[in-house]
Amino acid sequence: MDSLPVITWELSEAAQYTNIFSGLSSDFEIEIKPALSSTLRFYDDFDTHLWEANYLLCNVDKQKFQLIGHSGCIDTVSASGDVRFWWEFRESEVKVKLQKLIGLRAILPVASLSLLETDFSLRNSDQKIVVKGCLTQSMVGEEPTYYCTLQALRGYASGTGGAGHSNCDA
Repeated sequence: MDSLPVITWELSEAAQYTNIFSGLSSDFEIEIKPALSSTLRFYDDFDTHLWEANYLLCNVDKQKFQLIGHSGCIDTVSASGDVRFWWEFRESEVKVKLQKLIGLRAILPVASLSLLETDFSLRNSDQKIVVKGCLTQSMVGEEPTYYCTLQALRGYASGTGGAGHSNCDA
């Protein structure tokens, strides 16, 4: 199946986030999946070597670390959230980059982001999925921000039944 670009909007208030489906229900059948919550923690060393080299080191729910560069995710490695030094990581591109960038410095948590994501699909009158979407609430401290991400779908290859992929992976 061919997909169109993914578009994300920041919603100006919580009411838009909670009422977004009411305007769609007359034109589409809406399938809403249960909301998933996650916490992202970002790490750097004391001297911010990762930040200065344009990298982010992100820990997702204490299960895995992702090293993100300017072109996207470089590598993901499973590790507990209590690792502190590059040599405590499994062999990976993450370990190699950390060794080069931070040397003997420990990684420290520098920021935390809580997410609540709700995936949904819109079906047309033929019961084909025409839009995949995700409503996201992000929290940094006490201030929530709301987003809506949509991906229109086109073309239905045989055997796919119109299923697509959401853009809500953390």
